[in-house]
Amino acid sequence: LDEVTTCYERELYRHPEILAYLTEERGFSERTLARFRIGYAPHSFQFLTPLWSELTGLSLDEGRALGMIKQREEGGTRLYDVFRDRIMCPYMDKQGNVHGYTARINPASPDKGTVGKYINTRTTPLFNKSEALFGLAQAHTGIKDWEQAIIVEGAFDVLASHQNGYPNVVASCGTALTAQHLST
Repeated sequence: LDEVTTCYERELYRHPEILAYLTEERGFSERTLARFRIGYAPHSFQFLTPLWSELTGLSLDEGRALGMIKQREEGGTRLYDVFRDRIMCPYMDKQGNVHGYTARINPASPDKGTVGKYINTRTTPLFNKSEALFGLAQAHTGIKDWEQAIIVEGAFDVLASHQNGYPNVVASCGTALTAQHLST
């Protein structure tokens, strides 16, 4: 998923309205966005799917298993992107390897109001939202240095906290705090 994240990061800079929302309206520096590898999944059912195998070296079935691609439910064979018109916030392990996403709908999206504001990667072999902490890769050292972790509600809260000098902040994945989160 690291290659997919890089692709989403490039797309953020190809959509200046999304970058402006993050920097001007939300107040995040480009340095903060880069540090957390924030990106953008364009408003298309077929942005990632046709690139998947070339980007990752994995099959489309593996893309489905990792929660990035879906198959039409009505018995069709059409595959499509799970994340569309979303600001992509990757969940990473302590080493910085991407294993899932939380994704916020573009606030100017024509779909706003008809789809959830946030969606997360579903449970996959790499990702379990009952264990995932957003910002763990970036906060790992701060947690050690401060000998404590601060857990906040969401990804944007983590970005703002780190940008304002709190390097030990993480967020759970839109769920109640679990014992697995605490042991991470």
